Amino acid sequence: MFEGLSPKNWRWQELPGGAVNLIMDVAAGSTNTFSREAMGELAKLIERLRIEPPPGVIVTSGKDSGFIAGADI
Repeated sequence: MFEGLSPKNWRWQELPGGAVNLIMDVAAGSTNTFSREAMGELAKLIERLRIEPPPGVIVTSGKDSGFIAGADI
């Protein structure tokens, strides 16, 4: 589904039944923050999801400290 994409701040996991878990895990920090780079990568992932829509999408954090601390735009 995401062939050719290699985001630094996102991972994905295909779940049983075809749903997709998008995992935000900003590489350069202990917390997740939305940067231009992370938002651009998310836009590319969403574009792929629109082409091949799964039955569901879950967005989670790869950090133990929480989901998103804010935006660094």
